[in-house]
Amino acid sequence: MPPDWFEAVTTYSAMPIALAGFYYTIRQLYKTKASAVAAKEAADEANDRSRALLTASMIPHLVTIEQALEVAIDEQSRPLLRHLINTWTWHAGACRELLVGDSDEIISTQKAVQTSISAARILKTKLVTFDSTTDWHKETSRLRGSIGVITGYLGSLSVQQSTPQEPAA
Repeated sequence: MPPDWFEAVTTYSAMPIALAGFYYTIRQLYKTKASAVAAKEAADEANDRSRALLTASMIPHLVTIEQALEVAIDEQSRPLLRHLINTWTWHAGACRELLVGDSDEIISTQKAVQTSISAARILKTKLVTFDSTTDWHKETSRLRGSIGVITGYLGSLSVQQSTPQEPAA
């Protein structure tokens, strides 16, 4: 049987060691939390940059569709116009998914994208009635106008997102 002093030492020395271990564990949890927060912020920033780059990379495609749409209208090519309407609708939908945020510019762009998708769908249904007497420029004006608005908004957003923001003081 160990002496009484040995039992007293082991009993009372365990408490500071346990408290030191508990303190160390809590400290490590705070460090881990800080690291997790920093990692989340870095991931969010990378995600925002990726969205901005993808959105900016879509602009030339959308402008090409806009230009091809003018050719289809000038040539009164129903098959080409139908193809471009479908292509625009798909690209505009993809663009809408990339626009995330609650700034006035993003909300305006989202609304313009939805307007253009609606205009494209309406034009697609009207397209079957186009004949030699149809004023193609008039009938497509809503879609062409909304496409012009979107490419303008996206260009503006692209410039804003690529310009480094100064930290708030």
